[in-house]
Amino acid sequence: MSLSEYERRRRFAVTPEPRPKKILGAAGTPRFVIQKHDATHIHYDLRLEMGGVLKSWACPKCVATPHYRKKLAVQVEDHPLEYLDFEGEIPEGEYGAGKVEIWDRGTYETFADPLGALDKGVLTIVLMGERVRGEFSLIHMKGKGNSWLIILNKTELLNPDLADEGRAAPMPARITPMQSFLAAEPFDSPEFIFEVKFDGVRAVSFLGADGSLAIRSRNGKEQAFRYPELANFGKMFLAQEIVIDGEIVAVDVRGVSRFQLLQGRMNLTDEREIKRAAKETPILYYVFDLLYLNGRDLTGLPLQRRKEVLERVFIPHKYLRHTDRIESGGKAFFNAARELGLEGIIAKRKQSPYRQKRSRDWLKLKAVQEQEFVIAGFTEPRGDRARFGALLLGLYQGKDLVYAGHVGTGFSEEWLRRLFALMLPLEVAAPAFRDAPQPNEPAHWLKPELVAQVKFAEWTRDGVLRQPVFLGLRNDVRPEDCVREETRLAG
Repeated sequence: MSLSEYERRRRFAVTPEPRPKKILGAAGTPRFVIQKHDATHIHYDLRLEMGGVLKSWACPKCVATPHYRKKLAVQVEDHPLEYLDFEGEIPEGEYGAGKVEIWDRGTYETFADPLGALDKGVLTIVLMGERVRGEFSLIHMKGKGNSWLIILNKTELLNPDLADEGRAAPMPARITPMQSFLAAEPFDSPEFIFEVKFDGVRAVSFLGADGSLAIRSRNGKEQAFRYPELANFGKMFLAQEIVIDGEIVAVDVRGVSRFQLLQGRMNLTDEREIKRAAKETPILYYVFDLLYLNGRDLTGLPLQRRKEVLERVFIPHKYLRHTDRIESGGKAFFNAARELGLEGIIAKRKQSPYRQKRSRDWLKLKAVQEQEFVIAGFTEPRGDRARFGALLLGLYQGKDLVYAGHVGTGFSEEWLRRLFALMLPLEVAAPAFRDAPQPNEPAHWLKPELVAQVKFAEWTRDGVLRQPVFLGLRNDVRPEDCVREETRLAG
């Protein structure tokens, strides 16, 4: 087999890719590798050891999955066997510029002479990888040049080693997302993993065996229609039925999630406005937990095992990403997150099951103080301010709504107009607070139905906010769930 085309396309003095050498293939079962290639867009490259080289296909959406049993695979130039172990950053300006990572590797079997089958345009392979185990066929599309299809042949035999994970159960109709307590300070512990704390909207996704997709917020409201970027959700999972926990975010130019950026998308209902907003402010969905898989409830498994299974069945792509984690060094990770301007980090106990409530097994460490508050009133404006001056905020203690301070900054003209229009129909004569505050300006009381996201410096000794800044409204949080976050130490 010739590697002249591979060599012609590359400048080996610049690219870290391997220069071909005359090495022999491994004896016995031939090997394969699937490499994740983050170039202009994320795609995947399938490479099969055959005839002393790696026969290669660029697969835009990786291998076929149960809900997308046929995917495009474009045959590219043969690669040297050294590419089986290649990972690295191909420099800008070079052919294939971008980051290359090994996503899966292992051995494969065929049912006929592979080179002869390839010449005929139909090659059936059984992949036995670290992630993917199953039977696929590569079929050449006649008259379509280098275009092939990669087809999943036997869905029921895909990743058979995962068939007994967890316990048998029907898919749940609803999941109450597991929530964390606030930790007093960063810590190191071998019992915990550490992840970035995202500043977005919690989202639990349900992919049914019939291909139906539901994405629900913390308060159970359907969100899938708001995020058309996730319409092909099923393409990215090697599963028929699945329930995933994660967070939908919008990121700034530095790649940092910002809740304010989601505000233009969270409350849209008009299809044209949703499509326009998706182009202007695309979202990412970071998935971090697997709760259900193919008729099996995984919530009782340890977190570490749930994550291992998630990594087996999930194929990261343009809008769907997997949350990275570190296994130690919580203090250093927190300091790095603060330096990068992130909201903070989450510490999760490795052996914890998934509990549908707030739990000390998950601890958040905030670099920026931020949480949700009930809007229970507003003050009249002063000076040049139009419509209202400040929002009067509260948190629940049991059934009582307790005053938590007021926020008068962070409002654009659009927010002043929008909030005022939302608040006017909620005005009532008596305050909902247990003990009504006495603001400097005349107050208007509201039914406690709106929830605001507020950033602040700290709590005062009197239990009110210092230096609060309005960030936006939340439609994914119930007012009665707004409580003061308690500090819980690990241990």
